[in-house]
Amino acid sequence: PLASADGARSEWGTRHLAALGLSQQSDAQILVISEERGTISIANNGDLKAVNPPSEQRVHDVLEEAMGRVRDVRKRRNRRLWNWTLWFAAMVLAMGTSRILDEFRSVRDAAPIITQAFEAKIVYTNLKSVPAELFLAAPDVATVEAVFNVPSQGFPGLQATPEFTIAINLEGLPEGESIVAITPEMLSSIPEGWELETFEPDRVQVNLAKAKEFEIPIEVVTTGLSDEFLIRKTTTEPPVIKALVRDVKWTEETFLKTQPIDLSGLIVWGDLVKRSEVTLPDSVRVPTGANAVPIEVRFEIIKNPDYKPPPPPKPKDAKDAAAPKPPKP
Repeated sequence: PLASADGARSEWGTRHLAALGLSQQSDAQILVISEERGTISIANNGDLKAVNPPSEQRVHDVLEEAMGRVRDVRKRRNRRLWNWTLWFAAMVLAMGTSRILDEFRSVRDAAPIITQAFEAKIVYTNLKSVPAELFLAAPDVATVEAVFNVPSQGFPGLQATPEFTIAINLEGLPEGESIVAITPEMLSSIPEGWELETFEPDRVQVNLAKAKEFEIPIEVVTTGLSDEFLIRKTTTEPPVIKALVRDVKWTEETFLKTQPIDLSGLIVWGDLVKRSEVTLPDSVRVPTGANAVPIEVRFEIIKNPDYKPPPPPKPKDAKDAAAPKPPKP
């Protein structure tokens, strides 16, 4: 979608207006490259800004910021300053005694810190607090990556892959789609000595949808019917299943099938009544609370006009039918 040219800059071409229009209708981050001028721009939330200077490092920083991967530079700078202060103090103390010098060397030779990502499974809590008419729709994101600063070796936590979970509290969330930011408080216990860096992604979409009533059509499933007959018509009782559906993908055209009905013993045509049932998925609830609904099916069976019986078996040849010769004495 092209944005309006009103108020657009003279150097903007069709691709810039397309990027601006797309940013007005979505939450996407759009990077625009101008082949003629060699400029780079980024569009977001209906705003188009130039990337200055258009260097590789600047584009790298803009993309990381767009993906929510900006690091806390001030925190790192303060941590490095504090580390240098401690190193200097340790060096001064090390000049006093050989014991302190040995400790200083052990700290210096310690394993370096590395950045490592671990998968964290999303779990939802306080489901009982959600109103009865609402349900948690299947989420698009089931896991996120938790990025840590951890020792590279000699640390027990790296000998086995830890299992992390992120607990999202559903209490108080409104009906519909909500964006929930992932915070360190949601993460399960962190091993001692590990420092949480970030989450990727750092937010997830939660959809508390409202259950809907449907009249679900029924499809009759049969097996074993001879080619001599045809099913002209089937009617079911009940004709539809009235139920409350907790599935956002369910439509008026979605149907449920009966358990297979065996018609292999049929020898005459006419009306036939059989009983079966429809097994309900977990997302479908009937007023009785049952997991299956009994179904009575009435068949109208007719003779197949195109049916041709198989030919009778051919008589055996006279030679084949001849009696075997008696054995020699």
